Amino acid sequence: MEQEVPVTIKSGTPFDSEKSTQHEAEIPDQVREIGDTLAEALARFRKSQYYDQIVKGTESAKEYIRKNPVPAILYSVGAGTLIALLMRKKR
Repeated sequence: MEQEVPVTIKSGTPFDSEKSTQHEAEIPDQVREIGDTLAEALARFRKSQYYDQIVKGTESAKEYIRKNPVPAILYSVGAGTLIALLMRKKR
């Protein structure tokens, strides 16, 4: 499905005003549908057991970091270094 995107010149006026007004009516409906779909998915996710597990995991991670700040920083540095090395090898 192809869609034309209006081009805006630095002056702030649309490049092709006829196509722009034609698509302005379609965009809000599409955005509203996407927003509704995302809101429904988020509501379903919040009701699931996985959401509760993520919240508990987040709280326990925060508690660990508060109790052990130095090891937490060292783990973060180590993980960042490992990820950087892995990303570097792929190039």
